[in-house]
Amino acid sequence: MDITLGHLYTPKLPEDHFLLHTHNTYEIYYMPTGIGHFYIEGAVYDIVPGTIMMDCSITL
Repeated sequence: MDITLGHLYTPKLPEDHFLLHTHNTYEIYYMPTGIGHFYIEGAVYDIVPGTIMMDCSITL
């Protein structure tokens, strides 16, 4: 298993940055500040400061 660790800090992402996509990696998102919404299969989750999300959309 390969593990790659990186980080990205962007003060304000464009609205089209998180379009629906799949890939062969896991991603962990940490939101230290800001608010928003995360949509997964019709469910809406609130993003508040301190939110941690894990993206496991593995394409087989």
